[in-house]
Amino acid sequence: MSKLASLKSVRTRGELADLLNYSRSALAYAVYKVPEEQRYKEFKVAKRSGGERIIHAPCPELKGLQKRLSNYLYDCHREIWPPLEFPRHSYSHGFQKNRGLSIFSNAWKHRNKRFVFNVDLKDYFPSFNFGRVRGYFQKNRSFELHQDIATLIAQIVCYDNSLPQGAPTSPIVSELITSILDQRLGRLSKKHHCTYSRYADDITFSTNQAGFPEPIADFSPQADGAWKAGSELVGLVERSGFEINPNKTRMQLATSRQSATGLVVNRKVNIPKQYYDDVRAMSNSLFKTGVCHHPDTKEAASLAVLKGKLEFVLAAKTYPKGLVSFSDLELASKAPGGTPVPSHYKLYRRFLAYEKFHANARPLVICEGKTDNTYIRCAIASLNSKFPLLQPTTDAEGSVRQALSFFKHSDKHAKLLSISGGAGELHKFVGKYGSLLKDFHSGGEQQPVIVIVDNDNAAKPMWSVIKEKMGSEDKVDGSANFYHVKRNLFVVPIPIKSGKFASIEDLFDKKTLATVNKGKKFNPHLKSHQTTNQYGKEIFAKWVIEANAENIDFSGFEPLLGRLEEVLKVELQGS
Repeated sequence: MSKLASLKSVRTRGELADLLNYSRSALAYAVYKVPEEQRYKEFKVAKRSGGERIIHAPCPELKGLQKRLSNYLYDCHREIWPPLEFPRHSYSHGFQKNRGLSIFSNAWKHRNKRFVFNVDLKDYFPSFNFGRVRGYFQKNRSFELHQDIATLIAQIVCYDNSLPQGAPTSPIVSELITSILDQRLGRLSKKHHCTYSRYADDITFSTNQAGFPEPIADFSPQADGAWKAGSELVGLVERSGFEINPNKTRMQLATSRQSATGLVVNRKVNIPKQYYDDVRAMSNSLFKTGVCHHPDTKEAASLAVLKGKLEFVLAAKTYPKGLVSFSDLELASKAPGGTPVPSHYKLYRRFLAYEKFHANARPLVICEGKTDNTYIRCAIASLNSKFPLLQPTTDAEGSVRQALSFFKHSDKHAKLLSISGGAGELHKFVGKYGSLLKDFHSGGEQQPVIVIVDNDNAAKPMWSVIKEKMGSEDKVDGSANFYHVKRNLFVVPIPIKSGKFASIEDLFDKKTLATVNKGKKFNPHLKSHQTTNQYGKEIFAKWVIEANAENIDFSGFEPLLGRLEEVLKVELQGS
């Protein structure tokens, strides 16, 4: 039975809890027992366009239930409106999951147009009151839920008679209900040969016609030459239960800067020049002084705020093709007639180097892959009584802080920092480490960056790079406990127990390595895939080591953890 059909068959509160795989008593407690004043916590966040947005964050009991319901409704949403082969053809681009839709795909539809018309739905989330939510789930032809279940869902998702911004359920519930408006405005746009899209409460129409259709937007000489929403558009919006905000209605002509959801769309999707200039100024200030400020308020901005802005710039400037490897861009720039590496790539790469390696608050461990991270984390948890410097600490508020942080291998880090795992990439990273951190302000590099590598034939280029960077006359071959390469960078080889070489999997005992999983044996040379009778590292790390960590013998990791402690004892001078 489909998810939607299963939901339609539910008749009682207990059945809904079972459907969501949620405790019946926990559901009843979250909906009926949590005191009204404790259900949500209110706080304000700054809007990118100015002003403040009020957020209502649900209490943990309610949030857990809302997450389950939200995920279930998203599954129903996919049944009702399966993902399109070409996602950018969608009407709605906000509050989507796994559809390839975003603020950028929304803007892309309106690039290079003669007219771009924007309207905003007034009081978007507050317009979804309790009765409207209940009525939708009870009467909409896609759902037609039992009235008790429709009421219960409305009780779960509503607060103070509206959908609260901050609740996990608000995006999908608003999206389901607003899809009615999308169908109506989609038909309107086709009728008048326009392009239509919506991102949450932000609606855009565009066209290359000689004149803009009056039913959608009307030029009013009586109102100082202002444009206003046309009568047909206003009627459809109001019939769908919304209201247009006249203060945010604007027509943009090709002769001026055109934008959709904050992105410039005149020729291609881009960010406003002033926004990029502000982000670049904030970044340069951070690199030189260790502090950056909001360009408008001049108040100090956190690394998280600046990182969000940089990620927005990078995403906008690389849409729709996506990130390209920085190494490939560098190589192409050196070819005859090659173009320089784009500045937004350089800027974000510098920020990552600053955040990860120069201003890291804790020792950072970089392994050859994410499976190695799992092994070492589990080994530390099992053996930390023997290694006091690796033990987690607890602050006054009871929050646990691990002694080490681990570098997260991701596509973005691989392409911008050339760290995708494996000795082949890591030796290049070690070789370029000094150039990554040059020109940063003094006072950083107080915590070590520790690269852990397998001690095998593949590590030979690493030993050569270390020898060069250290200017060492001694032999560098992986036999030392660690190498202090330069600045706050260390390389720790995997200890060799017997023979000439060692990989991190060799630190496990034979019994663990011989673990059979679903009838298959472990092959450490397989990474993520598996064969008919063998499984690889990812399955071994997750389903053998992590899942059974309490029963695994980690004693073979003691020499490696001892080396990590030795590194932590080294006094760094900083930059």
